[in-house]
Amino acid sequence: MNTRPLLLAGILAGFITFASTAMAQYWTLTSAPGTNWGPIACSADGSKIVAGIGANRPYPLATGPIYISSDRGTTWTPTSSPLKAWVSLASSADGNTLLVGPQSGVPHFSIDAGTTWTPAPVPFTNWAAVACSADGTLMLASGAGRYIYQSTDSGASWVAAPGLVAGSPMALSADGRLVVIAVNFGNIYTFTNLGPTWQMLAIGPDTNWVSVACSADGKNLVAATQPLRLTFYPGEIFTSSDYGSTWQRTGSPGAGWRAVTSSADGTQLAAISTRLGYPETSGAIFFSTNSGATWTNTPGTVLTWQGIASSADGSLKWATASTGIYYWQATPAPVLNISASVDTSTISWIIPSGNFRLQQNPDLTPGNWTDVSLPPVLDYNTLQYNVTLPIAPGSAFYRLIGK
Repeated sequence: MNTRPLLLAGILAGFITFASTAMAQYWTLTSAPGTNWGPIACSADGSKIVAGIGANRPYPLATGPIYISSDRGTTWTPTSSPLKAWVSLASSADGNTLLVGPQSGVPHFSIDAGTTWTPAPVPFTNWAAVACSADGTLMLASGAGRYIYQSTDSGASWVAAPGLVAGSPMALSADGRLVVIAVNFGNIYTFTNLGPTWQMLAIGPDTNWVSVACSADGKNLVAATQPLRLTFYPGEIFTSSDYGSTWQRTGSPGAGWRAVTSSADGTQLAAISTRLGYPETSGAIFFSTNSGATWTNTPGTVLTWQGIASSADGSLKWATASTGIYYWQATPAPVLNISASVDTSTISWIIPSGNFRLQQNPDLTPGNWTDVSLPPVLDYNTLQYNVTLPIAPGSAFYRLIGK
């Protein structure tokens, strides 16, 4: 049974869940002005994008403002941020809280989607990694292997983060309770925040880490390396499915990896490679749809890629290069999940990079589908929309349909 643009995905306890088909696409250049783009981040639905000038070609780093787009990359606006060589960016799930790290100086944050910026009262240094919880309340900034500072009130106050190992790169779970820190030419660590101090959970392999990302719950991690100096070993991609306790090499090809990103459930991964000595992978972008088990080279232009970001569902991705900002979009595929209690059922789905509405039907008759009147509520801990409904006598069937 097909309903535009959805198809039957499964039946569970009287409910039907639907998902749309994903279509392969090419990377498409946006209208973003200028060149030498560096880091990039986006909201959970992929509609709000923040990007900074700061590509590492040419050297020294280029400088410029932070740009934002609130219409899926159709238009781009320079913000009032300082003119810096930006090296790290983070965004809350709604795209309103932003944290940016410069190559030299102090991090700046915005709680109004980039309209105004405030410098963080932290030491002057190279802030190589920043992270932000989904609700924007927790911010972390790691500087030059010496400091990690945190704010638990959306930037209003900052203190040294007790218990954390300073390093770069860094990723944070949606609820802000787990952080993964990869030390370049060092180990990879995971910590949990169970009180006033961060407590170490695990220590991973020692290698040349350049990027790390995690699922919304922090359980599934992905990290990339570049080739070790003075060796012929190529860069690799590693994954962990137990909060960093154990790590496995994936089926990724050898490359000079630059950055990785992950969907909220950890299944949809993407990695960009540099133009570094590996003809088959140089300047390419690879996708994995099975948590890193296999990787596929996506069609598109071979470029000097700098940064990559993904929507929560993995269907919309953004990538920066020295020449511009590009996007890749597949048809969103939101799959319904159902959990039941004694008298209610909660229907949930990862925030989709498209507009959908929830419908119900008592008997699957085509003409009996009606919209569910209750609006979905965003769970910032899981990056899922939830609708809780009372259980009524008889059967109930639900689906998502594109608006």
